[in-house]
Amino acid sequence: MVNAVTYVREESLVTSQNKAEKSFLEKFRKDKPSLENATVLVNPYFINPLCALILFMTEKPCSVTLTVHGKKFERHNIVKTFEKNETEHAIPVLGLYEGMDTKVTVALSTGESRDFLIRGQELPADVCRCRNIMTSFDYFGTNWMFLSPAGKNLPMGYDFEGNIRWLLTVNTMFESSVLRTATS
Repeated sequence: MVNAVTYVREESLVTSQNKAEKSFLEKFRKDKPSLENATVLVNPYFINPLCALILFMTEKPCSVTLTVHGKKFERHNIVKTFEKNETEHAIPVLGLYEGMDTKVTVALSTGESRDFLIRGQELPADVCRCRNIMTSFDYFGTNWMFLSPAGKNLPMGYDFEGNIRWLLTVNTMFESSVLRTATS
């Protein structure tokens, strides 16, 4: 009887992410896409199927306001302004809806804007989903409830309607720690 050991070498997630980022940033800087023909990458770092990255360049430095539109009403929109005036923009988009197009608006401080329809990826079949979330927009607003994993569950964030809007497909564990202040 022969006992054999099989070794499998897998590249670390961080190494894979670094390689991917280097590749898409090189292409971005070579192609120099404007807002009109921006590059949209869904799940660019391989672990969040409900996120995207919008890459574009502008002639003049400007700030960017991102709006991730809710399903029903304007008040459900998530709005974030990136104040830094730059000409090279890599705008992170969080909160895509699973398996459907989410309207995303990018508005520049120069007055130019563009709407995108970005499809969030389907989540893994074994994702542990909440059965019931009982809250209202008036109470919860555009905040998300984040659940940290226990056992095989994945970290995820839910909106007030019970939609998963953020999820990591790798089981990460978060360390709680006390930060020391200058006076302690």
